[in-house]
Amino acid sequence: MILITGAGGFVGSNLARNLAEKGERVVALTRRPMRVPSFLAPFWNNQVKEAHADILDLPGLLGVMKAHSVDSIIHCAVMTIREGPLYQALKTNLEGTMNVLEAARALDIPRVTFISSATVYYGVKTTQPYHEDSYVSATSNNFVGANKIAEEQICFQYAKEYGIAVSVVRPPRIYGRPSPPEQSLPGHLSIESLVQDALAHRRVNSNIYGGARADFTHVKDVAKGIALVHLAKAPKHAIYNVGSGCSSSYLDVAQAIRELVPGAEFSLGAVAPEGGEGPPPLSIERIKNELGYTPDYGLRRGIKACVEWLKERKY
Repeated sequence: MILITGAGGFVGSNLARNLAEKGERVVALTRRPMRVPSFLAPFWNNQVKEAHADILDLPGLLGVMKAHSVDSIIHCAVMTIREGPLYQALKTNLEGTMNVLEAARALDIPRVTFISSATVYYGVKTTQPYHEDSYVSATSNNFVGANKIAEEQICFQYAKEYGIAVSVVRPPRIYGRPSPPEQSLPGHLSIESLVQDALAHRRVNSNIYGGARADFTHVKDVAKGIALVHLAKAPKHAIYNVGSGCSSSYLDVAQAIRELVPGAEFSLGAVAPEGGEGPPPLSIERIKNELGYTPDYGLRRGIKACVEWLKERKY
């Protein structure tokens, strides 16, 4: 039985679906009862069981894991500073990760996969794709990156001290369905919001530089990569990137939406910021060569899926 923390979130819910489709049994851990997405409904209370505990409550975590005979964990739960004050977000992320690992140690659960982020690389300036062995910055102005760097080190300490098989997965900018609120960050435009505006015949006016690039990766590809890493019997490395393998600009996104939603109008900024056009893509050679990962969704196919989803309004 695989426990997924943060299973009510964007990545966690899609990951639960991916694993259930593979025949795996999943415990979807949330702090409170979740609204079951339509894509999970066929598996709910069958291969996917719901359980409730706060990752800051170690006894509660232990109780859930014992009750469901959990034999591995995928830790997706995260709190952002948009959801609460800095102290609470740091406490939830860092102490929560320690509690997940401590529960694994106490119950002799041999395998934990931690969902990190490509933002750990962002303090290092380079034009080359980020490889898993690339340096990460000792300091970070990015809240997510700073937290994930610290949490990765906690994971590696537990792996070294107690022999837990810990894997770290680093995804980039994720999009798909349902629309993830964490993508609506200052300085970012989410693909979902752009598609929503296009379908509603609202002209997009933004000063965000149209040439700004990102490794936009569909959530189903991210879930696919995480599952491959977690289910691998003996992965050769502790860290795996999962992404699209390329970067696209907002101009590319706008063009794809125009092709799919005739009449969509966009006005994006024309001046590049001081920081340049954005980070390079992630190298996905390691996960491709070792675990057979290939992304199924190019940018146009992924945006088409968003368009179809939003048209159907299946939230």
